[in-house]
Amino acid sequence: MSTPLFSDSAAALLQGKADIGIIRSGDAARLFATDPKFQWVLPAEGLRLTASVLSIPKTVRHPDTAHELINFLLTPENGLKISEEQPGYNPNTAARALLTEAQRENPASYPTGFNPTQAALFPALGDNAKKIRNKILSLKSP
Repeated sequence: MSTPLFSDSAAALLQGKADIGIIRSGDAARLFATDPKFQWVLPAEGLRLTASVLSIPKTVRHPDTAHELINFLLTPENGLKISEEQPGYNPNTAARALLTEAQRENPASYPTGFNPTQAALFPALGDNAKKIRNKILSLKSP
């Protein structure tokens, strides 16, 4: 049984097939809303920040349209809609101001003690990403 709303890792937690996992904050926020037994743990050593990025290739045929789309997505109202669909940490300060108190207090989206300016970004893994994923998957128990 697959839960389409969740990633495979989050679905495994929800279904009781895993006791611990590393998942994106949006999945964690939905898990929290689904069942209060789930907890978010920030390691004392800190954490790595991942970022979803919109970019425009140099060879884009309609750069003005691409810029319009990015500007549209960055409006506070649309940032709010994105947070409602993907309730992870929203870097758009103006959109965060429109969140409900419950959304702002969701510890998966906005964990206590989390300071995004002190989190480090993972470096791009390029071709190594697939090798690393395959290695991790090979370590899974049957």
